[in-house]
Amino acid sequence: MKKILFLLATAALLALGTSASAQRRSSRPAPSLTAGFITLSPTYCHSDGSTNDNFLTLAAGVRQLIPIQASTSLNLAYGADLEWMMYTGKNGREYLSYNQNLIGVKVPFSLVYKYDLNDEISFFPYVGLHVSGYLYGRASASAAGYSSSVNVFSEDDMWTGAYKRFLLGAQVGAKACYENIFFGIGYERSLTALMPDTVVGRINFAVGFAF
Repeated sequence: MKKILFLLATAALLALGTSASAQRRSSRPAPSLTAGFITLSPTYCHSDGSTNDNFLTLAAGVRQLIPIQASTSLNLAYGADLEWMMYTGKNGREYLSYNQNLIGVKVPFSLVYKYDLNDEISFFPYVGLHVSGYLYGRASASAAGYSSSVNVFSEDDMWTGAYKRFLLGAQVGAKACYENIFFGIGYERSLTALMPDTVVGRINFAVGFAF
């Protein structure tokens, strides 16, 4: 009987210890602000099922994380990124070179779940939407000493169809935070067209600091 009582008491103490540890971890606040991060993103523009242009996107921005309820691990994240999309290429014979540059601002909104692996490492899977607005866009080509440049938002310059200045998109991904340094990977896809029949897809690799 004493042995049974001892085992029951030990089990109860272990359960209380586990509960206290879980409560301590879950009550640790999530980083409320992430800033200064750099995102390297292979970006593709697809039209009619074929890949047209492969861009590289560089971005830096901030995220604010707000708990939805104190009793849950769900958070709302919003922020802003400054993005630079660039593309440089040559045709098969390499006598024509061309490049494109787009500079814009992206405003994302995401639902984020916080999961603490231990006292130092937390995971933040997320899903959400974003709106992008492009402030600048030029495409240029050069061959045999001649060059030309066009405004990609101009209907007169872009005979194949002008680019749209605003895009709506969706994103999904996850971040891992070690103390105040985080790493992330995610995928984005535009829900509206950048130009006629053309959508934008992007894989994000991010690193930054959390406060």
